[in-house]
Amino acid sequence: MARYNAWIIFAVVIFGGWWVMSRPSGEPSSEIVDPALDPVQAETDREPFRVGESRITPRASYDISAEIASVERYHFDGFASVAPVDAVLTWGKMPEPPYAERVSYDQMGRFYFWHTRASDLDLGYIASHSANVHLVPATDNLRRALVGLDAGDRVRLRGLLVDIDWDDGHWVRTSTVRTDTGPGACEVFWVEEAQVDDSVYR
Repeated sequence: MARYNAWIIFAVVIFGGWWVMSRPSGEPSSEIVDPALDPVQAETDREPFRVGESRITPRASYDISAEIASVERYHFDGFASVAPVDAVLTWGKMPEPPYAERVSYDQMGRFYFWHTRASDLDLGYIASHSANVHLVPATDNLRRALVGLDAGDRVRLRGLLVDIDWDDGHWVRTSTVRTDTGPGACEVFWVEEAQVDDSVYR
């Protein structure tokens, strides 16, 4: 019995340590995330830098407040080690009625799709105020925070829109406009700070 109890205690300690280590470390914030705001994009003079076997080229600084409509986590595709999460971000009027109840979203294969049967909604507005974003965490702590995102979270993300070139020759390019659609329309977002509801992660 004593040996059995020792194994239980050992398992609890191991699980508890894993649980603590897998959770991101955040700081409280009194700022309110406001997804009604438009994203702020500006020129950047940041130089290209390397992460592992990839070269990352900054294209613009980026600051977006949004509500997450859908999240897809990736583990096995060639992009997963760099961008483990894609999030469908919505902003402006999208997180509120009538859009919130009448537009649905799906993700598959690093793309997203939105659907509505409402003929009175502005379809162009939906396309320009929602986006599938490849989230590239700048730190391990941010990786843990971004992997934990869920639909309904309100987030403010700050960092860089980037192009990525791998040493083996494959690459991905970021969108730098909100009005494009189809292949190539996703933002590739190097996230340096993430506010999720009332906690900030770096």
